[in-house]
Amino acid sequence: MFVSSWQADIDTAKSILATNRGQYAEAESHLVSALANNREALNRSKHWPDPPAAGTIESGGDMLLSNLGETKLAQGRMTEAEVHSENYLY
Repeated sequence: MFVSSWQADIDTAKSILATNRGQYAEAESHLVSALANNREALNRSKHWPDPPAAGTIESGGDMLLSNLGETKLAQGRMTEAEVHSENYLY
């Protein structure tokens, strides 16, 4: 029931570790996975017996988008980074 949410948290932690090691391509991979799991958790949370407060999962997804933009910027991919940053803002 909660596997996608937990997996998003694990992938987020892995992305932080990879970023801190300067392994931005690996961090990007983990962030993409975390975003997919976050979206799945958002869809599944509607059926959870005690769903999180409104906006909680969405906020996590917004932060993942921001982190993805920062990771792409660190790789010199400014145009892609800008797109993710704009998606984070809107």
